[in-house]
Amino acid sequence: MDSLPGAGAEILEDEVKAQISPLKIKSHEWLRIMEEAHKLNIKSSATMMYGTTETEEQRAIHIMKIADLQEKTGGFMAFIPWSFEPNKTRMQAEGKVKYPAGGLNLLKMISVARIMYHDLIDHLQSSWLTNGIGMAQLALNYGADDFGGTLIGEEVVTATGARSTELSSHKIISSIKQIGFQVAERDNFYRTVKNC
Repeated sequence: MDSLPGAGAEILEDEVKAQISPLKIKSHEWLRIMEEAHKLNIKSSATMMYGTTETEEQRAIHIMKIADLQEKTGGFMAFIPWSFEPNKTRMQAEGKVKYPAGGLNLLKMISVARIMYHDLIDHLQSSWLTNGIGMAQLALNYGADDFGGTLIGEEVVTATGARSTELSSHKIISSIKQIGFQVAERDNFYRTVKNC
């Protein structure tokens, strides 16, 4: 295992985690696991699933916790904010989350992260999966440098019926070139495999 995904972070505030994912690990445990991985020279990504029950202050605390750990270990290769898709979920049925977070929140997340993680975390992913291709294109103009990759067989967002969750490399390349950016295929460590 050469790297570790950042899944399970949700919002790194236990008050939020208790509401949205009570069976998942606590915030300090997620941070401890990431720190241990980094000490073993295993790089990882940091994620943030926003758009549930958290406040803007709790989002800011999450961003700061990631920054604090990155200053200590330098082990995060990328930050990937992605929005919760409430359709067909228990949280929507219970009235906890009525609507998706929307594109403006994605652009705020990317912009704030680019400022907060300047010279700290090199890469920000625009996450086409939960926000759609158009918003991922906009996010590249707000500070993201990673469109996200091809995906086959995704089941979580697919279950919400929100949008197609498969995207070919041709469509990704085309989407990036449409907005005037150069495209490069990269490996898991952000090393360029080839220019497209």
